[in-house]
Amino acid sequence: MPAEIGQLTSLTSLEISSNQLTALPAELFQLTSLTSLNLSSNQLTALPAEIGQLTSLTSLNLWQPNHDAAGGTLSTHQTDVAQPLVQPTRQRCQRKSANSPD
Repeated sequence: MPAEIGQLTSLTSLEISSNQLTALPAELFQLTSLTSLNLSSNQLTALPAEIGQLTSLTSLNLWQPNHDAAGGTLSTHQTDVAQPLVQPTRQRCQRKSANSPD
């Protein structure tokens, strides 16, 4: 994947399935407008902590074929996929807001 992909900061949907990726390029985490990311059918075994930088993400497809009897161990997650990723940040903002003078 070209490093220039990180310059597409307004990109909202990215389909990079079936590319034999074993890791995600750092430039991917600059795409903070992404709402949909399809990483299915790659060779990913884990997601880096930097995935939390994609705070607009609402659809994440991680399906991997041939990992178990059901056809895959990772699956598609939608709507609240980013919630666990942004919750700590939201809590920090709420604490700062509560401690700020009006």
